[in-house]
Amino acid sequence: MRKRTTNIIAWAVVAFLVGMLFTNHYVLSYVGGQINCPSLWMFWFIPQLFLPLWLVAVAAGVLIFAFFKQILGKATIIVCVMPSVLIIGMFVGGLVSEYLYFGEPGAMTFLRGFEKWAERNVDTGAIQEWIVRAPESYWGDPCEPNGKFYRAEEELPKELPKCFTEFKRQYVIFERSELDGSRIVRFGWGGGMFHWNLVVGDPNMKIPELTEEWYSDYEVEFRRMLKPGVYVYTRG
Repeated sequence: MRKRTTNIIAWAVVAFLVGMLFTNHYVLSYVGGQINCPSLWMFWFIPQLFLPLWLVAVAAGVLIFAFFKQILGKATIIVCVMPSVLIIGMFVGGLVSEYLYFGEPGAMTFLRGFEKWAERNVDTGAIQEWIVRAPESYWGDPCEPNGKFYRAEEELPKELPKCFTEFKRQYVIFERSELDGSRIVRFGWGGGMFHWNLVVGDPNMKIPELTEEWYSDYEVEFRRMLKPGVYVYTRG
């Protein structure tokens, strides 16, 4: 009996911790960056929409009823306790990560994961080599501040090397750096309230030194440097 109780408690602790991980803002942000999909942040709402606490109350009622009827068995305990503990863990994990600040903002945590995705999927070295020798025509008129913007795959110049097309992105911008006028290529995802980008330029280009920059009370940009001439950032 004691061994069974110990095993149930141990599995309950595991279920609680797993539930906390499911809705932990920082874990989801990092995983979202690793797979280039920040929509994972929305899993914070799972316990509120699909696994409400009333299920825990129902499970507690079943356990109390089974106990007084002396039909409380291992199967009943597992079926009632494990999902309940998981749900409670999800609520606790979501609340703790949402309302208690332990360190960096979630956007910066997302960037830590996103830079790993970029290192795995984007040959930034090959892109940098191409930028150095590419014709100026790709960047258009030097007086044009917004550069050349390509959204659809079919809009991209056909002669671009494979390093531009071997990964998925929402848009590509050929532009010049505001800091030193050097040529850069910006690969972007998202839009509207939140977007994130990979910027590739000449290794000798000047890179923004700040890792956090506010543009208004509601818009902030976070940056992380991957290597000389390459950095990632989020803005929203």
